[in-house]
Amino acid sequence: MNHLRSALSSSFLSPSYWEKAQMEIEQNRQLVKGSPATISKYVYKDIQLVKEQIKAYNSQNKAFTRNIVLYKLFKMIEKSNTDSLNALKQKHNYTTNVTYYKQLLQLNKRFLREYDDVLSMMKNDHTNGLLSKAKAKIASSSTASHVYRPLDDVPDDLVDPLSYEVFQDPVVTPGGITYEKAIILDHLDRNGNFDPITRETLKPAQLYPNLAVKNSITSLIGQSS
Repeated sequence: MNHLRSALSSSFLSPSYWEKAQMEIEQNRQLVKGSPATISKYVYKDIQLVKEQIKAYNSQNKAFTRNIVLYKLFKMIEKSNTDSLNALKQKHNYTTNVTYYKQLLQLNKRFLREYDDVLSMMKNDHTNGLLSKAKAKIASSSTASHVYRPLDDVPDDLVDPLSYEVFQDPVVTPGGITYEKAIILDHLDRNGNFDPITRETLKPAQLYPNLAVKNSITSLIGQSS
């Protein structure tokens, strides 16, 4: 365990750009009072900070290159948010009033949650990559080979697209996308009833156990044990 902790800690020795930005975001998210227009400006600033973090992570870790699903999700969110903002402006004939700012505030809060989700996925993907490398290094040593034996070459369809971990309780959506049950339920609870990848409406009652994937995982574990 000490070897694993040492292998991981070397990547987090000093405060990084995005860690400093995260501190600024948390400071901005302290209770802000004012009109919807005023609060919306603070939320918009948070959005820009999170997007800067996303760019920084991608620049250093090539997250979008390594994970095409994550890249497609980010681009889909970008387009959806731009379309939603344009639709709001058209709805109010490009004029600003109290109702406009109330609706803009709700949009910005949604945008912030979505970009937060992307950033969390990027961090999780990067950390899992470090874990895999560290575990592989430990497993390859003669002294540790009997302690840890990783699953090699796990197919992408056996890995949850949000947590990037091997499925334990896979469920499938009407659109055919499989998620880890606890992860997708948490998303629906926090962000609303929509599929995080397709953006289609999705409710908990529409999720069904993916027995085929679960059987494949059981078989894979059996072969690797």
